[in-house]
Amino acid sequence: MTEAMVQRDILRYLTVRGVPHARTNAGRAGGVRLAPEGWPDIVACYRGRFVAIECKRPGGVSSASQDAQHCWLRQNMAVVIVATSVEIVAKTLDGLTKLE
Repeated sequence: MTEAMVQRDILRYLTVRGVPHARTNAGRAGGVRLAPEGWPDIVACYRGRFVAIECKRPGGVSSASQDAQHCWLRQNMAVVIVATSVEIVAKTLDGLTKLE
């Protein structure tokens, strides 16, 4: 399974589950800065939590810039998921409780 396939499956899952989400792109397009380097592939909001999902093919690992973004996001109370399958995302979301 490729990273693109993992990402596609996760996007479908979030849509079916009714989780607000967006696919993000890093870099520049037409001279406009998009998300910063290393920004997660998908961002979502679930039960009051900001969720950042980095999609990887099975056996894939995150880059140094991705690791730095993940660390910064966690320091700011985000839930960060490095996902090689929909099951990882589902299990993590099921474990979240609403912020009080």
